[in-house]
Amino acid sequence: MAKRNHIHKIWRWHRLLGLVACVPLTIVALTGSLLALKDYAGIVWPQHWGDPWPLVYQIHRSLVAGWAGKLLISALGLSLWVMIWSGSKALIRVRGKGISRHALVGLCLGVPLATVGSLGAVLNYSEVLSAWLDPVPTLAAPLLRPGAVGTAPAHVDLAKASEAAAVTAAQVHDVKDLVKIYQPRENRPYFIFYYRDNTRLYIDPATATLLKTRTSWSHWTSALLPLHSLKPLGVVGTFFLLVLAVALVLLSSRGLLKLWQGATKLKRRRSDAVVINCTR
Repeated sequence: MAKRNHIHKIWRWHRLLGLVACVPLTIVALTGSLLALKDYAGIVWPQHWGDPWPLVYQIHRSLVAGWAGKLLISALGLSLWVMIWSGSKALIRVRGKGISRHALVGLCLGVPLATVGSLGAVLNYSEVLSAWLDPVPTLAAPLLRPGAVGTAPAHVDLAKASEAAAVTAAQVHDVKDLVKIYQPRENRPYFIFYYRDNTRLYIDPATATLLKTRTSWSHWTSALLPLHSLKPLGVVGTFFLLVLAVALVLLSSRGLLKLWQGATKLKRRRSDAVVINCTR
């Protein structure tokens, strides 16, 4: 009896945590699926819609809530391990009717889902970790005017510096794979050339010198993104991410349905108890 009560208590905590985490994690999973399909399926949006991918990326990373959103998403991603532990405690139904399909699916797909979520939780802070553990070589003198956020160095023509940096980058990596060029700013006084294979070239705007090259496997902080998106598995990894996203949506929906049914049954029992007491 004591063991049964203990399992019921763990199951209640499992449902409460699922109630808190299901909606934001579902949004994160679906936007992550869109980002994965963007790379392989080449999703094209109507031009009058603008470019939706920066917004999709921000929703996936922080729910468009800044550092607070990042912290929430990271905490919920790590909490999936708690969901697996608490769900495994109730894998066999207390009533003895066999294995719950909800618990079985959650346990089988929960481990890879929690692994991807944990990698994403750390990936949210990869920039800070990279700057600390794998820094770009510092320049001899600051190139930006104090407080000049997002501007070019004081003694450098940004247009000419960008052309020179592009020439340097073309000597190192194929231009066809270029995704984006990040401009110099106050706390990042160099160009960053970002490529499809997660390679990043850091180029000094004043001298067009290659400061550093980061690849997916040059440092563990750089490996977080390809591992989180399962890129080493190629199309199979993308398909598996879609399966995990769909599984999370189904588990969340079923969990919410169970909570609603449980609340309805409890309300009905209390109403029946009141009727019985009134008829006595």
